[in-house]
Amino acid sequence: MATVKPRQGAVKVPPTMGGRVSVAEPLEAPRPIPRSKAAIILPVVMGVAFLGIMALMLSQPGLRSGTMGMMTLLFPIMMIISMGSYMFTNRGGGGDKQLTGPQLEQALRDYAMNLDETREVVQDAARAQHAQFEYLHPEPALLSGLVGSARMWCRTPNDPVLKVFYSQVRMGWGTSKVVKELETNELGRREDYEPVTYDASSAFLQTQSKLHKAPKPLLLRTPLVWR
Repeated sequence: MATVKPRQGAVKVPPTMGGRVSVAEPLEAPRPIPRSKAAIILPVVMGVAFLGIMALMLSQPGLRSGTMGMMTLLFPIMMIISMGSYMFTNRGGGGDKQLTGPQLEQALRDYAMNLDETREVVQDAARAQHAQFEYLHPEPALLSGLVGSARMWCRTPNDPVLKVFYSQVRMGWGTSKVVKELETNELGRREDYEPVTYDASSAFLQTQSKLHKAPKPLLLRTPLVWR
């Protein structure tokens, strides 16, 4: 009986897209700076001064006539405008950093767009990883088509690339970690962030870091431990 020499040849394994990708942090919740003592006392002083001027105008008829009367009337009006402007610009504290409605909407759109761009990068890496898993651990129905091909004998303990997959068999589907590492700082309390972006960031990290329905290999060289 003749001996059939196994057919061997170069096998190119589909590459993966490893590395890291940064995930944008959610927007921080606005934190108003407490008002200073001067910001609290000054409106009171201006109010007392305004009442004093009005009392002086009512008690001194000479201040209400002629050119002096016109100037006297303009002075309290200017004080009212100045005090109203001061209180309006400092209504939220000494340095409120709250965004206006249009600014917040634009910031939310920018954050969502940033997450979409990052999601495309991660999903491209996940698809490449899934393609490699399917190549290395094909479905059982496809194994008959590999008989006699170069892939039948490509895995050997001495192969520089495929030796790590030697004696591995597919045991089904499962969930694996995506090789593309997601870089982000550890999030703090939810109340410290804008709620929409915080929930979007949390959901992104939970869903995009895993590869679902991926072939799961079993290494036959590792002894099983029964518990």
